[in-house]
Amino acid sequence: VAWQPSSQRLFVSSYIKAMAGLGPTDTPGAAGGVTTGGIYLITPVDATNATATLFIDLQPIIDTGANPHPLPTDTCTSALFAGTTNGRCWIHEDILAEVGTVGLGDLDFNADGSVLYTVNLNTREVVAIPVGIPAVAPAAGDIVSYAAPTTDCANPADAQPFALAAHADDPDKMYVGVTCTAYSSQDPAELWAWVYEFDSGNGSFTPIFNSTLNYARPRSVGLWGNCTNANCPATWRPWQDDLSLMHIVAQSSTSTDPMIIAHPQPMVTDIVFDQGDLILGIRDRVADQVGDRAGKPGDNTNARIWTAYSGGDMVRACADGAGGWTMEANAVCGGVTGAGPGTNEGPGGGEYYRDTFSLNGGTHPELNLGGLAQVPGFTTVAATTYDYAQVFEGAVRKWNNATGAQASGARIYRETGGEWEYFSKTNGLGDLEVLNEAAPLEVGNRVWTDTDSNGTQDPGEPSIAGVTVTLHDSSGAQLAAAVTDANGNYLFSNGAGTNTASAIYNISGLTYNTSGYEIRIANAEGGSQQAPLSGL
Repeated sequence: VAWQPSSQRLFVSSYIKAMAGLGPTDTPGAAGGVTTGGIYLITPVDATNATATLFIDLQPIIDTGANPHPLPTDTCTSALFAGTTNGRCWIHEDILAEVGTVGLGDLDFNADGSVLYTVNLNTREVVAIPVGIPAVAPAAGDIVSYAAPTTDCANPADAQPFALAAHADDPDKMYVGVTCTAYSSQDPAELWAWVYEFDSGNGSFTPIFNSTLNYARPRSVGLWGNCTNANCPATWRPWQDDLSLMHIVAQSSTSTDPMIIAHPQPMVTDIVFDQGDLILGIRDRVADQVGDRAGKPGDNTNARIWTAYSGGDMVRACADGAGGWTMEANAVCGGVTGAGPGTNEGPGGGEYYRDTFSLNGGTHPELNLGGLAQVPGFTTVAATTYDYAQVFEGAVRKWNNATGAQASGARIYRETGGEWEYFSKTNGLGDLEVLNEAAPLEVGNRVWTDTDSNGTQDPGEPSIAGVTVTLHDSSGAQLAAAVTDANGNYLFSNGAGTNTASAIYNISGLTYNTSGYEIRIANAEGGSQQAPLSGL
C-alpha cells in the first residue's frame, strides 16, 4: 500500500494469495481483474464508499508472471465444496510455488512523492514508476526496472526481494529488503534477511544490514490438538512448495476438524525506521499459500478442511553509531532491554517486541503479519496482527518503541462462522500505511542588517521590521506580498492559516516539486527605497 499525501491518493498492488483475487472483479465466474501486475487507485479514501480502479497494469510491460488462479470458465469439482458457489472451492488451485514469486511486492513512494516504487517478484527487480504529483500513470517507456542483488545469499537463486522504504532525505534513494529463502538447500542456516540502500541515480544497491533468521521461536498456533512447542515449532523454515513436506497438525481424526499447516516461512515484507533504528516486518508465507478453512491445495478429491495459521514476526535492529545496525539479541537493542528477554522467542533467546496473545488457556506467541507503520517522532510502531481481543480476528496493534511492550490496538475484522468471508488467523491483513496530510510548503526567512558584510547572518546582527517582501513564480508573476514583523520575519505558505501582515497562507500557486520561485525585496535602494531600508 502506498499513500501520496500531496494528492491524498491511495494505491495498492496485486499480490498472490490463496483464496484472494487480484483485482476488483477477479472472483470465480467473473471476467477481468486477472492481471498479476495491477496497481489500483482507491477513491475516495473512505471506509464506506471507497472503490478500486486500475491505475496501471505492469504485466504487459515488465512480466509480473501468469495469474495462477482458476479461470472464470473453470468448473469447481471440489469434493469438499462441489455443487456450491462458495469461493473457497477455488482453494484447490495449486499456487504454492507462486506465493512470493509472482505478482508485485511492497509499494512505496520516494521521499518527495513523485516516484512510485514496487517490486516485481517474478523477475526479482525493483521497479521505478515516475508518476509525478498528482500521480498520473506514465508511458511504458518511462518505467525503469533494476535487478535486485542476489549474490549475498548462499545460493543467488534463493534471493527474493519484497520490502521497500523511502529514504527520508534523498528522493533518489530507497531501502530494499531481500530474503534469502534457503529453498535450494533446505538448510535453515541459509535463511537471512538483507537490507540495501538503493540509489536510482546510478542503479546501485549498497548493503546496510543483514541478519540470520535461524533463531528460536516457540510455536505458531495455540496449545490445542497435538500442536506443542516440541512438535509444532514456529522456528523459521526454508521456503517450501511441496505440501507433503510441510508440517501438518491434525486436530482430530474426524473429517469436520481442519488440518492445520504449521510451517513458517519468512518473507521480509516491510521496513520502517524509528529515530534511526531499523524495524523489519516478516510475513509467514505458508498462510498465503494455503488459506483458511478450505480444500487441500492442488487436490480436488480431498474432502477434509485445510487451514494454515500465520507465524510472522517483527524485529528491531539498532544503529551502532558507525553507520550500521545491529540485530536485537535476547530482547536487548542499543543497550535497551525490551519486553521479552529470556523467552526463547527471538534472536539471541528473547524478543524486543512482545507479540503474544492468550485467551482461555490458549496462547499464540507469534502474531505479526508483516505490515508496519511508523510516524516519525511517534513513540509507538503499528503492525498488522491477528487475535487482539478475541479469536479469529484481524487487528492492528501498537508497540512502545522504548519498552517493546504492547501499547494499544484495534480489531479490523472477526470471523464468526458461516461462510468465513475473511481470513481469520491466516494473513488476513497485509501492508499498513499512515494516511497523513501533506506537510505545507513554507517559504520564509528573516531580513536583517549584515553589519560586517560577510553575507552570513551572525549573532547580534539586528533585524529589520516593516520591509515588504514578495513571492514570485518562475514566470515572474507575483503570488503574494508580506511585511516583516518586529523580528524581521516573514512567511509564505500553501497551508491553511489566518493571514497576518507578515505571514501569508493558502497560496495556491505555491506547489510541490516546482522550481523557479523567487523572493524579492523591491525598492531596496534609490529614490523609491523602502523607508525601513533607509541608510543601508
